Amino acid sequence: MKVLVDDVWASPSTLHLRVTVHDDEMRWRNRFYEAIPLETIPDEAMAHLIAYWMEQQEVEPYDDPKLF
Repeated sequence: MKVLVDDVWASPSTLHLRVTVHDDEMRWRNRFYEAIPLETIPDEAMAHLIAYWMEQQEVEPYDDPKLF
């Protein structure tokens, strides 16, 4: 069995994760969403998560001042 976190996003108070569980042959089995309150995640863990995902993905900052 393999468990992948294949999407991550955050709201002002919650870290959201999409988790996909595969069998040994990597066939899709189950997908679900987790919501973790940010206040329950230690700062050191959050810094590690952000650094890891920034390294794994090509992330471009979103600069549209009309939206904010």
